[in-house]
Amino acid sequence: MPAVLVAIPEEAAVFTRFAHDVISEGLREGTVLIESESGPFLLVITGAGMTAAAAATALTLHHPPAGVEIAAVISAGTCGGMPGRVKRGDIVAATRCVDWSADCTSVGYEWGQITDEHVRYLSDRHLLSAAIADGAVAGVFASANVFATPESVATITAGFPDAIIADMESAAIAQIAYRAGVPFLSLTCVSDMCSGDGGDEFNANVFDASEASARAVLRLCATIALANAPAEIA
Repeated sequence: MPAVLVAIPEEAAVFTRFAHDVISEGLREGTVLIESESGPFLLVITGAGMTAAAAATALTLHHPPAGVEIAAVISAGTCGGMPGRVKRGDIVAATRCVDWSADCTSVGYEWGQITDEHVRYLSDRHLLSAAIADGAVAGVFASANVFATPESVATITAGFPDAIIADMESAAIAQIAYRAGVPFLSLTCVSDMCSGDGGDEFNANVFDASEASARAVLRLCATIALANAPAEIA
């Protein structure tokens, strides 16, 4: 079954509203098993930021609940949009994820590349194609432990011209999913634009954006055979 990962409880609450049944007994805190019209899936609240997201993803993939086999990892929830490339309310799908804060260029690596790691992590092509067919805007997701501002947008787009959104989790989740050989896609909704007042805009739109992302993720789960989707990397 797929594991759906979100950063915060507000993003998770929407999924439980759509559920036929929510099972938490015997599971780690922040993890529930959901039965829905789209089939069963594991819903995990990772916590915000790259470290929390990586840790939760690793736990989910390497120590899943008894009897659960994770066929795909889908990162859901909200994100900040790059002005002029997407708009608030857009459903966005990652073509690839990058850590825009990683800088080992002084020792010969590319910007965004940690020593001996890949520069970017591609989304699974089957999951991505299904999301695009459902109307998602596709592009590069740029992640870091930073709530993006106009200044950081300028930095991100200088290094990654195809970046369409910024978030604080997708690249970390993608890296752990790749290491585990599990198909990955980040499918989120733009809650705010990276324009300097994103905190207020995010707070005003987090619930609507979370619902839009959840609906898109549930449609994805219902329309693709996740277990047969191979993992990819570049």
